[in-house]
Amino acid sequence: MNRDSYDAVVWTHGSFAPKWEGVEAIASALGIDTDSVRVARLGELQALMDGGELPRVFAPQSRRKILLVCMVGGTSMMVAETLAARGITADSLRGGIRGLPSLRGRPPLDYLRSAIE
Repeated sequence: MNRDSYDAVVWTHGSFAPKWEGVEAIASALGIDTDSVRVARLGELQALMDGGELPRVFAPQSRRKILLVCMVGGTSMMVAETLAARGITADSLRGGIRGLPSLRGRPPLDYLRSAIE
């Protein structure tokens, strides 16, 4: 994965959000700063999927792509398809956060929390 291809990394799971350790694991695996990892809120995901105004969290800062991350890759794939329909290039991290080598075999609650907290 070429980290220079991406403008931002956006967490896209509506039920769970990464704890600080999860953000660090994503950033470390991709070789980016933790400040480059954004977390979309449930309302932002719903607005996007309902065809409303594009939430700022999904707006690219340049012409590069956005990398989307969720728990196992399914939600981020749907979001990538929705963004593509709007002309925004986005990729989904295959296997999601659970596929990152540093987190394999660990309970998800070690690095994820309920997004409703």
